[in-house]
Amino acid sequence: MVISRGGVLGLGGLGHMGVKFAASLGSEVTVLSTLLRKTKEADAKEVWGAHNFIHTKDESQMKSVENAISIFIIDTVSRGNMNLNTYP
Repeated sequence: MVISRGGVLGLGGLGHMGVKFAASLGSEVTVLSTLLRKTKEADAKEVWGAHNFIHTKDESQMKSVENAISIFIIDTVSRGNMNLNTYP
């Protein structure tokens, strides 16, 4: 049973922990990343618990999750100039 739908922005060390934590609480977790190479890591559901992967540089993928993340986004990216309004 899915309690909530959340997102984790960035799949580095802290992002991996965010995915595991949110998934263990019963959330459907979507990983959002600018790096397409992170797809395989995010897809390792049995290891990390992510349900979906969105490449944030792909406008059609970003549109597909518009309003789909209902509760939270855990931001693990350390860029000071990031526009969070870009994310669903």
